[in-house]
Amino acid sequence: MADLKIIAELTPPPHNACRLGFDNGEPVWLGFQPDYGRSLGAGRIDLRDREHEHHHFIRFAVESDEVLERARQIVFREWNVGAKYTEHDRTAQNYYPFVRDCITFARDVAQACGLRAPAWDDVLDSAWHDHWLSRIDFLPQELLIRLYHYNEDRVLESNLLS
Repeated sequence: MADLKIIAELTPPPHNACRLGFDNGEPVWLGFQPDYGRSLGAGRIDLRDREHEHHHFIRFAVESDEVLERARQIVFREWNVGAKYTEHDRTAQNYYPFVRDCITFARDVAQACGLRAPAWDDVLDSAWHDHWLSRIDFLPQELLIRLYHYNEDRVLESNLLS
């Protein structure tokens, strides 16, 4: 069964990363972090295996390998520096905590895999701004908790409650 594993590392700096678990093939790890260890500036997609570097995780059922591959293509297209942004939208290429970071990256991967989670555009454009502010994830484990509750029917495995 194809699956998506999202992890939360709690040791400083806190971090989210995702593992695309293909039925037919090797798993692919995806994360987003500032380039060259800075906290702001150019970001990059991190492909390092983080299997043994997490404190909490959730593994979700995903419909198929094709869905995982499409999600991988979406995040590479939309998160690679300069991939979709114009000269009028330069800030979106960069790593900014709480705006464009490992947490929002993991949320985008989850949505691309068909999971339910509020999108940033919904948060920023909502007439119910205060209501949506309560849905912004500021810490990696908060994202895991929110995704768990939004998608309980698709949870295969988790250590959130242990």
